[in-house]
Amino acid sequence: MFEKQKNKSVWRFEIGNLKSFSVVSINRPKITLTNNNDIDFNDLIVTLVDTIEPSTSHVIMKWIEKQVSKEDFHETATLSMLGGVNDKELIEKWTYQGVRIKNVDFCDLSYYDSSPATIILSLSYTQVILHNNNE
Repeated sequence: MFEKQKNKSVWRFEIGNLKSFSVVSINRPKITLTNNNDIDFNDLIVTLVDTIEPSTSHVIMKWIEKQVSKEDFHETATLSMLGGVNDKELIEKWTYQGVRIKNVDFCDLSYYDSSPATIILSLSYTQVILHNNNE
């Protein structure tokens, strides 16, 4: 039996037709069952590296513009955990449906901090699916 290692895997996060983002941290689904047997999903919190090309900031701003201009606009997102030889083996895959931005934090910049610029997204979603490794 092998354990899933948080720091020894590559996480790939894709939203709609956008290319994979460089993920610093992300939470997996948190599901609450209500007394009525309804399901509540906690927000998905994603910290991304703000890359230069393509600009993660620009991609996020375009998504916000689409969401604001179309009331029913939402996306589908996938979160894949890769490991094994050359980080190509699929260990875990989640699909989030009905994804909408709730909050964006473009984070502070500091002349004295040499770490990459990041963006923190708070996303809501209406459904989540955990796939079998062979799907």
